[in-house]
Amino acid sequence: MQYFDFSFPLNIYAHALYLENGHVNYLHYGFNVEQGIDEAQQNSTDFIISQLPLAPLEILEVGIGLGTTATQLIKAGYNYTGIVPDPAQIAYCKEKGLNLIESRFELMPQQKQYDIILFQESAQYISAKLLLKKVHALLKPAGYLLVLDEIATEVIGELIQLAHQLGFEIVKQQDFTKEAAPSLNELVEIIYKHRSFLLQDLQLSSLQLSRLLYDLDVRKQAYQDKQYSYMFFQLKPKQFLRSSFQFT
Repeated sequence: MQYFDFSFPLNIYAHALYLENGHVNYLHYGFNVEQGIDEAQQNSTDFIISQLPLAPLEILEVGIGLGTTATQLIKAGYNYTGIVPDPAQIAYCKEKGLNLIESRFELMPQQKQYDIILFQESAQYISAKLLLKKVHALLKPAGYLLVLDEIATEVIGELIQLAHQLGFEIVKQQDFTKEAAPSLNELVEIIYKHRSFLLQDLQLSSLQLSRLLYDLDVRKQAYQDKQYSYMFFQLKPKQFLRSSFQFT
């Protein structure tokens, strides 16, 4: 499987979902996992797409996953660019004919600007200050930043304050913790269920997988204790709030 070479732990998530379903489309959480992990993950992407201004627009997705969101954005008429630092993900998605950049977002060359910059569970890996400064440089004056990700509950207020300080307005903020957190429980159960095959197929050490499961169990408890939240933010440079974009 080509995703075996993905960076850890994405290789584990991808293979666990494949072993469970016989295929894998996404690596992100889902909304309303009671409907099944496949449909739940699609629900999350459907929500993101529903929040975008109408195509055609230039869109930059930071973190490409398996390229499934990208193909839907292209089908919807958006001019798509994806960026990810993992060469294995680039190789996996190249066959889909995507326009991809192999780089960390904060090091991305400023060769053009975009109408939309999208983070779907990829913002958590970048310092908020670095992220917002880079977005400001890459976003067109009337553009939008969309972020759907998990975040420590106690820093939400600090993040909003930082966004204001760096020249952004919070256009929309929505808490999806109730809808998304059960996906983590489902993922952990799937990894436990297929533990022996994951160890064998991915040539992992038992200690490596045990540490990941421990970290995921800690994260599960953090959601239960409301120390973690799963949030959607739509941000826009303050001076361009009255844009002519039309939303779906």
